[in-house]
Amino acid sequence: MGDAIGDYLTDEECSSRQAYEEILAEIQSWVDYHRKFLTKAEHLRDLMMGMRPMDFDSIEYNPKTLCE
Repeated sequence: MGDAIGDYLTDEECSSRQAYEEILAEIQSWVDYHRKFLTKAEHLRDLMMGMRPMDFDSIEYNPKTLCE
């Protein structure tokens, strides 16, 4: 990270504001990347905990099997 900061500071064509905005954008891209996998992991956890939508149309009603 020190090398990147040094590159920004010694680049005569890069302003402090541009360095700030580029670093902030890079951090945000990492946040977005990890958020995607967090959402996926949370969804899998919910499925594993039984939080699944029920499809009542595919369930066949058979009163004989209710008491078995």
